[in-house]
Amino acid sequence: MKILPLTGRRILVARPKKQAGGLAQALSALGAEVLHLPLIDIRPPEDWSPVDAALARLPEFDWILFTSANGVAGLLDRMSELGRPPSEITARVAAVGEATAEAAHAHGLAVHLVAGKAVAEGLVEALATTANLENTRMLWPRGDRGRDTLRLELERRGAHVLPVVVYRTLAAEVDAEGLRAIIRAGAVHWIALTSPSAAHSLYALLGELVESDAWQRVRLASIGPVTSRALLELGRPADVEGPSPSADALAAAIADFELQQRGQHP
Repeated sequence: MKILPLTGRRILVARPKKQAGGLAQALSALGAEVLHLPLIDIRPPEDWSPVDAALARLPEFDWILFTSANGVAGLLDRMSELGRPPSEITARVAAVGEATAEAAHAHGLAVHLVAGKAVAEGLVEALATTANLENTRMLWPRGDRGRDTLRLELERRGAHVLPVVVYRTLAAEVDAEGLRAIIRAGAVHWIALTSPSAAHSLYALLGELVESDAWQRVRLASIGPVTSRALLELGRPADVEGPSPSADALAAAIADFELQQRGQHP
């Protein structure tokens, strides 16, 4: 009987439950026991008026920039609430990575540009090599947290970028003592993190436990460079980083690490 690479490994998936399915399935398929740890909660903005004002000007935009699946859902769900179909979007659509592009496709949008590097800098680079950005009008549906790099870099190249908050990222209610207890007991081998917000929430919950040997024995998996940067700033580099921001890539990266630790080749 073939032993799967993650057999015997217990992995916490630090993602909102409704978004954790793909990663949980990918890890389970590789033999892992998956525990859910939603560290953040995605909520609508408190005030939709800036979004609604942007939607009233929708034909004016040359591009719509999506930097997360949550940004796609936030904008398209609001349009649906207002009785406006996706077909009203006539601007070209750019996505920061394949997962975001897939979310746009799922909402019925054609995606004209997908950044090869799934970070803001990658999207800037892709746009700059595709079009003349001077006086280009861009709508950026985004969350209330995160870097402003995308807007700053595009405006430096002459574009006009309108960021609108279509979702908020809040700390989820978590049993902090329960989390600390399973880490002290060595009952979890990996924590998979898919956003900087989740990384910061995790460290806030751990408190002084981050100085313990028990915490150092837990492996950290990051979905991409922005999350990895947040972990490094918090004092601990990721043990693995997914080569692309997708559930399958992150699960495969964890499996490859485990195989290498056993002296096997993926």
